[in-house]
Amino acid sequence: MTTNLRTGNILAALILLGGLGACTTQAAPTGTGGAGGAGTGGAGGETGIVCHPENNTANLAAGAGIACPKPAASGLIADFTKSPDAGVPDGGLPPRFGDDSTVLSGGGTTYANTPGTISQDTSGGDWHIQANVANYAGFSLYFDDVSVGGMLCNMVDATGFTGISFDIWGSSGGAITMSMGIVDDTPPPSWFQSVGATTSTMPVPAGACIPNANGMQYYHPGCGDPTAPAINVTGTVSAPQTVTFKWTDFVSGDCKPNVIPSQIVSVAWQFAWSTAATPYAVDIHIDNLKFITN
Repeated sequence: MTTNLRTGNILAALILLGGLGACTTQAAPTGTGGAGGAGTGGAGGETGIVCHPENNTANLAAGAGIACPKPAASGLIADFTKSPDAGVPDGGLPPRFGDDSTVLSGGGTTYANTPGTISQDTSGGDWHIQANVANYAGFSLYFDDVSVGGMLCNMVDATGFTGISFDIWGSSGGAITMSMGIVDDTPPPSWFQSVGATTSTMPVPAGACIPNANGMQYYHPGCGDPTAPAINVTGTVSAPQTVTFKWTDFVSGDCKPNVIPSQIVSVAWQFAWSTAATPYAVDIHIDNLKFITN
């Protein structure tokens, strides 16, 4: 991966558009939260306020977040045990987590641009990702359930937690970058619709960042998720590697540079890639994804 191009707002494109493609946030020759309360979006957490208003020539509205159930006191997001998927809103495709009713719930999605491939499986009690990375590729978790007045929620308030951690093992073939999607750095549904994208049956994302004028469906210049330093996988099945990031480790988001814990809409990972790279294989497992307090 080069330092000039970040992939951001993966969830926004995958769920809103129903597609499997990378969403770039900055143009480059080579190539992805805190304050603000539940049900709010936009600059400073104010409902209806957009980030980058200078780009908002069409007077588009911000998409305020609908808060999901609070994380458990333990901070656990998912240990990837089988979910009952009672009333699951998106058909129950793996890796579903939570009970889709009373606790923090959601699912996972992947993308691999041609000619790359990627697959996911949770039958072993962890999140198993296998890929042939030959272009931009990655995977992410999103949050939803049907417990908020019959509406699909799309945002987690992790206020009180200081960061996030997970266990990982296997072979990555290259570095992996983690990012945190927040409302203020994600394009709103109104913007996607303005560039000709249509919504799917899955919950549309919250969003308050208006991309630059040359933005398009999978290209969001001016909007991007805060990212943590890249990691190399060294863990094994008998000795998993525990990766821990504080919110302050996630930087360079746009329009807001850092994680706002009350605005988290997705957790994502991107595999290293550049136009000069050689395709490589990935076979990794992720488990015990959780918010932390120390």
